Amino acid sequence: MLVLEGCVQSLSAPNINNAAAWVLDKLGISLISAPKAGCCGALNQHLADINGAHDMMRRNL
Repeated sequence: MLVLEGCVQSLSAPNINNAAAWVLDKLGISLISAPKAGCCGALNQHLADINGAHDMMRRNL
């Protein structure tokens, strides 16, 4: 499974990806970090900057 590291998650909840990797590993699923991934746009989306959020989402695609 591909995961984005996240720009806020590393500060607010730094153990989430490690915990997810541990659980998924028990199910035989590897968690792979997306190299060169940028912000997913969630903060922009929550702050009503829809166009900015969509731009960030497109960059990651």
